[in-house]
Amino acid sequence: NSASNLIQQKLIFAGNEEGKLVAIRQFFAE
Repeated sequence: NSASNLIQQKLIFAGNEEGKLVAIRQFFAE
C-alpha cells in the first residue's frame, strides 16, 4: 500500500544523517 511505500522511501532516504533527520521531521509532521 501507499503507507508501506512511504516508509520504504523514508528508510532509503535515511541512509545519511541529514536524510534521517528530514525523514523523522516529516514523519512527525504528518
